[in-house]
Amino acid sequence: MLEDSQDDQKDLIKTNERLAQENESMKKRIAENEKTIEENIKKSEDLKVKIQGQDKSLEILRGKFTELK
Repeated sequence: MLEDSQDDQKDLIKTNERLAQENESMKKRIAENEKTIEENIKKSEDLKVKIQGQDKSLEILRGKFTELK
């Protein structure tokens, strides 16, 4: 009975250590994901501005093409 309790305690300690390691790993992954999200938002905003500029250029070209007709 004592030996079973000691084994149970050892198992619980190992489980807690494993869970603590998993938590740290997950925290690191969350931080990495948040950084990637922020980078993607900035890239998306930059691309939005680029697309708007290209749309304006396309409108100008369409206008000039229409004038040539």
